[in-house]
Amino acid sequence: MPNLGEKVTGPIERCLGHELGDVLYGCLTGETDGTGLDDPALYIGGEVHLHFNNATNVAISWDENAGWKCHFSLVVAEASVFNPGALRVWSAACLHPWSKVIGKPLLNARVYGYDETPHILRLSFDTNMSIFVGVGYQQKFGDGDDVLIRSSDNMIDLSDWDVLWSGSAA
Repeated sequence: MPNLGEKVTGPIERCLGHELGDVLYGCLTGETDGTGLDDPALYIGGEVHLHFNNATNVAISWDENAGWKCHFSLVVAEASVFNPGALRVWSAACLHPWSKVIGKPLLNARVYGYDETPHILRLSFDTNMSIFVGVGYQQKFGDGDDVLIRSSDNMIDLSDWDVLWSGSAA
């Protein structure tokens, strides 16, 4: 089994307690013309880039055949996991749900999964709001190569999912 700290939690752990400064969506070239990125049921084929005020940046995306039990899994890295030129980047800081948490510190992060495979990252800010970024297929979280972005308002019930890791700001 892969190391959860190396593949997912290490990069996001360094962001805990720091303010979110910017959010970008890296969409596969040709996937969108930029319209519809504010859809509350958004899914993209690329990744979400978070930039924090401590100069920490993370890219949240999907990984394939990474050694977990499921074929596709969540990955959080300090830089894009895609080849240069594969993604077109769009600003998401003014879009739902990110606009409500820009400038707010990340207080808690939690990784959910099933079959010992990480699939969803919950990011909780001091606005009592959580944003979920996970992998799946179109509208369904789980084993897939889409990145889904959801707010607490339209998130699935995670009571049957395993909490693989939880971290909080000191």
